[in-house]
Amino acid sequence: MEEPEEEEEPEQGEGQCTESESVSSAARQSTEAVFQFLEYKKIPHDQLISVGGSPAHHYTDLDGLRGIVENDDLWLTNAQYSNDEEELEHGYQVARTVVREEQEKPPTPEGRLYIDHLEKLLNASHSQCYVCCFCQKGDLLSQWRGYAAYGTGVDLEIDITAFAGLITKCSYGPLYYWRVFYGDADKRQRVKDTIEYFRPTGREGSRVRGTGEASGCIH
Repeated sequence: MEEPEEEEEPEQGEGQCTESESVSSAARQSTEAVFQFLEYKKIPHDQLISVGGSPAHHYTDLDGLRGIVENDDLWLTNAQYSNDEEELEHGYQVARTVVREEQEKPPTPEGRLYIDHLEKLLNASHSQCYVCCFCQKGDLLSQWRGYAAYGTGVDLEIDITAFAGLITKCSYGPLYYWRVFYGDADKRQRVKDTIEYFRPTGREGSRVRGTGEASGCIH
């Protein structure tokens, strides 16, 4: 009985790319777009690290400390499974509200397509976002209680500038270190500024739009 012929794997053509290459390309586009926006807003930064302010503090229990020291790393957690399950969805809700307000304004045909596209992106399945959280203040009672085993853990002071070297090594998407804003007015304004900056102007190549599939956000 004849043995079945082995199927040859299709060769990768010039126009094709692997999944990892696609993610890396998307990450580069997203990073370039972020840089342009930061320069536009005059936000001081070192690569994708927001600069200024106090050192970062990371509160954890003794098991967390052991893992950090023995493995020389910090784990990022999927934001959908954080201790505040509504945190990620709240950000999307703020963005959706602002986009709906934009839809009520008299638009140009190009502007209408842009806002409708934003709405579709926000209503689609959420991108995978992984976070590792820090605090600007050390020896903070609420953090000892919530994250450092009621005071039996540790408060690690972190040099955030050391994260800058990780930016170019992250193959899963752009990696950021940003301050978290809690006021609703600040959140809405950030969304409005971003929408306005990337709004089509009719000049080809006037904006670079990021299309990242995943990202890391070090809070």
